[in-house]
Amino acid sequence: MQVVNDDGALLPCAINALCAALVDAGIPLKHLAVAICCCLADSGHILLDPSKLEEQMMKAFVYLIFPNSTLSVLPEEPLKVRGEPMEHGLIASSTHGVMSGKIRIYVLTFLVPFLSCT
Repeated sequence: MQVVNDDGALLPCAINALCAALVDAGIPLKHLAVAICCCLADSGHILLDPSKLEEQMMKAFVYLIFPNSTLSVLPEEPLKVRGEPMEHGLIASSTHGVMSGKIRIYVLTFLVPFLSCT
């Protein structure tokens, strides 16, 4: 993959593009990956899909990667990874800056209904 322009949220953009390329190539997938970037401003406001300048001005930001449907990866019984329950089908996350657990939970609570309805 080659980056032509970086106007913020580069990792989620690359993940979404890679997933689309795999689908276009006809490669079978168990589920699609959906990636998003959320930023936390000093004021406490949350910004989705920031530009590069907005990303640099924020107190913290987090990249979140979800499957397109929680049903596609979660079995009937609760799934545990290394003894910990896997909530909402979150595949991975990466946080930059200081973002409390309370804010992360708020972001997840806000986003999951939108991402799981696809």
